[in-house]
Formats: sequence, structure tokens, C-alpha cells
Amino acid sequence: MAIAVLSLALGGLVVFLAGSAFYKVRHFADHRDAVEAYRLTPQSLSSLAAGALLVWEGATALLAVAAPSLASIAFASAAGLLAVYAVAMAINLMRGRRTLDCGCHWGVASGAGSSTISWAHVGRLGAAAIVLGGLASAATVGLTYAQVALGVFWAVPFAMLWTAGAALRRNAAALAGRAA
Repeated sequence: MAIAVLSLALGGLVVFLAGSAFYKVRHFADHRDAVEAYRLTPQSLSSLAAGALLVWEGATALLAVAAPSLASIAFASAAGLLAVYAVAMAINLMRGRRTLDCGCHWGVASGAGSSTISWAHVGRLGAAAIVLGGLASAATVGLTYAQVALGVFWAVPFAMLWTAGAALRRNAAALAGRAA
């Protein structure tokens, strides 16, 4: 049972991080602008910070796929990444900056209807970081490539449902207007 949970969790991590990194590569200017809008680094370092976050996401996904026996390191790396995102949002919320785009589009176009940062985002990211930290300590046994592949296989439909739900939420106003 524990191996199945770790396999699904690692597969989900791969799908989530690889999808996120792929989106940020394709829309790097948007990603850089989102990082810059948080005003946590000097403007001249925004591209470097955005690139570092993208590399962190991609490298963590790659580690999980290329070395499943090191699943604990991948979980810990992802926990750290989500904690950084949570802290960045919390700092800006404490500054009173509530209209920032969250930057968490994962396959759904940014722009009109994008999600703004909130304490709910911070809570979800913090909770996910804690769960991933727990998985890092629980992943004492290495997984096989087949187990990671099976986890990815089961995680893809969940990611597709998540993306479809996000697209529906972002377009709810437009859909409601057409029905009227």
C-alpha cells in the first residue's frame, strides 16, 4: 500500500512539475513578468530568478523520473519549491498587494480571469509543502521506473481534470453570459 501511495504521489509530482515547467518555458515572458511583479528581487534579476525557479521545477521533475530511487530528494525539493512560492505570496499579501496574478496557470492561459493571490493560495501551498515533506521522510524505499511510470499513468487523468476545472472556473463569467 505504501509503495502505491508513493508511486502515485511521485507520478503526480512529475506531471505537475513537468507541466508547470513546460508551460513556463513556452510562456517565459509571462513567467518573468509574474516573478517581477512580486517585487522580491531587484528588477534587473527578474529574468535570472524566473529562470532559476523554472530550472528548479524542471530539475525536480527530471530527478523523479531519472532516479526514482531518490524519490525522497525529489519530494523534499518540491516541498522547498512550494514553500518558496507560499512565502512569496504571503510577503506580498502582508504588503497589501492582493491583485497580483498568482502565476499558477499550469496549462490555462493567463490574462483575463487569471487567479489573484490569496491566503487560500498560501494555505494550499503550505499544506502541499508539508505533505511533500512528509512524503520525503516516508520515501525510505526507492521506487522502480515501472512504479513511477504507473504513478504518472494514474496522475495524468487527475491533471487533466484539474486543468479542465481551472479553465471552467476562469471562463465561468463568459459561460454564464452566454446562457442568459
